[in-house]
Amino acid sequence: MGSSTDETPTAAEAARPRAGRRVDAVVRRVRGLLLTAQGPVALHTALGYSRHDPLAVTLALRFPGGHERRWVIARDLLDEGLRVASGVSDVQIRTVDHEQLLIELSNRSGYVALLLRSADVRAFLHHCYVAVPAGRETVRPCLDTFLSLLVP
Repeated sequence: MGSSTDETPTAAEAARPRAGRRVDAVVRRVRGLLLTAQGPVALHTALGYSRHDPLAVTLALRFPGGHERRWVIARDLLDEGLRVASGVSDVQIRTVDHEQLLIELSNRSGYVALLLRSADVRAFLHHCYVAVPAGRETVRPCLDTFLSLLVP
């Protein structure tokens, strides 16, 4: 999404692909804090990325008792949320301070507010942009065809 005015480079700008190495997937386990009325609850959280779905990041949350939920978030939205409040509707992302990122997820089933360390998310995104640099994303031909039918 380009540079912000605070001179902090985006994860895309900071990523420098290494010659000769191809990365197909990136997975990073991070410590998440689920914000509840009773106080924060530590969650096992994983961020996942695949060059085969280059626009998306998967956020997997493992709740106490082993129940797991997955959310798919736009890679650019996650990157943008590190710099400015971003998102609409069911996914909203913003920094609480320079060290924490608040991700708010909602759907018909409910609402989740999750805190992640900003540094963990930046490091994850750096590896994602090494795998597929910004502007180099390609989507499957069937998606291109579908979108061409929607937009004349």
